[in-house]
Amino acid sequence: MADETSRVARYLFDTLNGDVELMSMAAGVFEAPAPEGCSFPLVCFSLLSAMDTTTGDTLQRIFSHQVWTVFAVVEDVSFSSAVPIIDRVDALLEGSAGEADGAVIYKVSREGSVRLVEEIEGKQYRHLGGEYRILAQLIYSFTHREVFHHGRACISHHEDSVRSGEHRRNFRRCIQVPAEH
Repeated sequence: MADETSRVARYLFDTLNGDVELMSMAAGVFEAPAPEGCSFPLVCFSLLSAMDTTTGDTLQRIFSHQVWTVFAVVEDVSFSSAVPIIDRVDALLEGSAGEADGAVIYKVSREGSVRLVEEIEGKQYRHLGGEYRILAQLIYSFTHREVFHHGRACISHHEDSVRSGEHRRNFRRCIQVPAEH
């Protein structure tokens, strides 16, 4: 079975780690938990939930709706040093789209905030960030049971779009189908 979550994790890592401005503020980007002994500040991300959308008749998975927490971690008594880091993270992720390891990332949209304080061995760590909904689809997730049109498999999906203010937003993805299908 294919795993869209690993592809989205790769997209998040590549997007964040590949940004010079962000990396000038953070010592690293990690899928949580960060390795022991790493330097601060840092950026972490972690999967909160994933739910699939399937076709009605074949139950073929066509989309993966995922929610990821992305947050800055600072060793500080206030959140102020985390603010520019998470502002940059949000600028990179909000509204972004792309591809990663055979999956299409259709959209990334922030749904909420993350704000947490923890104390470990007398040191305070602040976590500041957001929860991001990500719509992803494997490029090769279609089968011969999908809708065919001129040698292409096509599927349409309607997704609520709060950020754009539209009531419905239509996504259509078509891929070339190998001749044996």
